[in-house]
Amino acid sequence: VKKKTQYGEFILLTPDMSEELLRYNPDNRHISPQLASSYRRDVENDNWIPTHEGIGINLSGNMFDGQHRATGIEEAGIAVPIWVVFNVLDEAKFVADSGKKRSVNEKLNLVCDAQLGNRTAGTVKAMMRGTSPRIKYSESEIAAFAVKYQHVINWLAEHIPAIRADAQAAIGKAYLW
Repeated sequence: VKKKTQYGEFILLTPDMSEELLRYNPDNRHISPQLASSYRRDVENDNWIPTHEGIGINLSGNMFDGQHRATGIEEAGIAVPIWVVFNVLDEAKFVADSGKKRSVNEKLNLVCDAQLGNRTAGTVKAMMRGTSPRIKYSESEIAAFAVKYQHVINWLAEHIPAIRADAQAAIGKAYLW
């Protein structure tokens, strides 16, 4: 901590720094292994996209936001740039993550022409998953797949727009083959 007031820094967070942050994480929720794994894969596959969201350290010196990101970075063993905000009021933990989260479909509309409407994310995830239903893909993995196979999504929207996402996915995979 460099200042007595709240401030933020964009830093290169190393796995060792992540491990240290996780030691000061007493009041946070339980870590979801699937979410931490999705961040790890983003880091390992060079899909990490730095944003205004990152890690929050409160006045008590504890990390109250960003534990899944820190865990993913630690597990990947690769340093990445991330925004860290220091000296956040201790009470901020009660309002963290309280905004309206964009759905994956809304996010896909920002990066590709998601012509399947609200079924786009379900179809894309089902195409990615295949016969491995337990894997949880990160949103950047889903977006990368949707952008790469935009032509298949368009074909599905044109030829079979109104069937279940898993059936669309099976036909989409057959179209790719």
